[in-house]
Amino acid sequence: EAQRRRLRREVLDLHAGVVDGIALIESAGQAVAAAARAVASIEVGQQLGTQTMLDLLQDIQIHGAARSAHSQARHRWVLERLLLRQAAGADGVAELAAIQQLLD
Repeated sequence: EAQRRRLRREVLDLHAGVVDGIALIESAGQAVAAAARAVASIEVGQQLGTQTMLDLLQDIQIHGAARSAHSQARHRWVLERLLLRQAAGADGVAELAAIQQLLD
């Protein structure tokens, strides 16, 4: 009985991680889009002479960090999903192929 409760708690925790991961991926994607818009804006400002190269480089760095955070969120979500499937006893070759498609 204790093992069954522990497994149930583990599955519930992993499910919560998957749900949280979806929200994190969405917010990180919005951060990437905002950073890309900022880079485009700074590029225009630089062409007009109102922004410096340093401003542009800083925004490019922020955009890269946002892309990295988005990628990490996606990979954490995939890992949580795999762990959830494993805990539920539903892992297999088909699931791994589907995960590979998500990562590509």
